[in-house]
Amino acid sequence: ITELAKSILPIDHRDAISSWDIQTTVGTTTREKLTANIHTLLTKKSKYTAYDIYMQVAQDYEFLGNGKRAYDFYIRAAHADPSSGVPFSNLGGIMARIGAYNTAYTAYGKSIYLQPRVEQFWLAYLRFLTTYEAHAPATASIFARSEEHTSELQSHSFISYAVFCLKKKKTTKSTIKKTSPKHVTLRC
Repeated sequence: ITELAKSILPIDHRDAISSWDIQTTVGTTTREKLTANIHTLLTKKSKYTAYDIYMQVAQDYEFLGNGKRAYDFYIRAAHADPSSGVPFSNLGGIMARIGAYNTAYTAYGKSIYLQPRVEQFWLAYLRFLTTYEAHAPATASIFARSEEHTSELQSHSFISYAVFCLKKKKTTKSTIKKTSPKHVTLRC
């Protein structure tokens, strides 16, 4: 882990990462295109900002299943734009997928700290909490805080129902079913 990573989002000491590999279904042709895109972004002069380049490279590595390289480039993106919550929300997803749940929790928390009005960050964080931290003491208060920062009916309905599930103590794993672009069903 680089010094930059240690200062931006260190891996929590309680997390034992056995593998940085992320399961992927990318085919050979797509793999070749993603690899070529990474090479182009990192070696050719570009009109894009460092933040945009690092974000794209991180996403390409994530699609390729290379969690470590994706982590490294999301860290670079966070350094390039310290006010953006996007790299942290994406890092939360990667950390959860490789089993680094404490680091995922921190990453999602940073995304909403930096941009508390971005509902997608709250939804990603809340999905993580309902899946992995449903009975943690802080979870209910995080859900309550999310209601203060979100306004769309879709998000508010999801959050309200998730809070209901938590209060009923039935949530150990929630499933989310998207039936249309604006309709989401949560089952607890």
